[in-house]
Order: sequence, then structure tokens, then C-alpha cells
Amino acid sequence: MKSSTLKIGLAAMLALFIGFSTTAQAAVPELSENMTQGQFAVWLVHAVGAASKLPAAPTEQDAIDFLKKLNVQPSDGWQKDEVITKKFLASILGDESLEGLSFDELIARIRAFVEGRFSDAKLGIFRAFGSSASSSVTI
Repeated sequence: MKSSTLKIGLAAMLALFIGFSTTAQAAVPELSENMTQGQFAVWLVHAVGAASKLPAAPTEQDAIDFLKKLNVQPSDGWQKDEVITKKFLASILGDESLEGLSFDELIARIRAFVEGRFSDAKLGIFRAFGSSASSSVTI
């Protein structure tokens, strides 16, 4: 009798664990032109492989704060509840003339840009981002 109770208990714990794992994975939003800037920040951090740098249950603000540490900042700042636009995406790259690119082309360029910043930070490479500013990132 005790053996079957133990098996049922272990099965219940396993089901609970699997449920939590599935829930955690579902928290990453699917890339969409209708997502908010906060959702985009979460997606982007995951897309570049930096999710381990966020807390266990990250918020949109956690993702935005991480991107800010990498000096990934749109020209008007992050507005987590605003929907992303091509103008917003181009401004992350610092070149609003890129607004004419397709959504997918902008996303590809942003991923490459952020992956470069993340790789530099992991390697301890510091780059000047403005005429008088330099940045170091602890990740």
C-alpha cells in the first residue's frame, strides 16, 4: 500500500514540475508586429540567448533593464506598453532611415546588433557609444 501511495505522490510531483516548466516556456511571447515594446524586450533577450541573465520569473522591465545595460535603447526610450513600430525598431539601430526595411529585415538586424553587444559584454570588451560616453557591462 505504501509503495503505491509513494508512486502516486511522485507522479503528482512530476506532473506539477512539468506543468511549471511548460508555463515558464509559455512566458516568452511569440514575435509579432502587434507586440508591445515590453514583450519585444523579453522576446529579444531570449532570442539572443541571454535569458539566463534574467531573474527566474522575469518581468518586461527586467528585460528592458538588461537591454539598457547593453546600451540597447530606442531613441525615445523604452515604453513597455506601447506597440512596436518600424520607426521604433529602426531607432534601436540608431538609423531611422532603416524604417523602409521589412519587419523581418529589421528584426534580423536588431538580433545581430544585440548579439554583438551581448558577446562583447561576455568577453569584457568595452566600446564607446557616444562622443563622451563609454560603457562597461557586468553580465
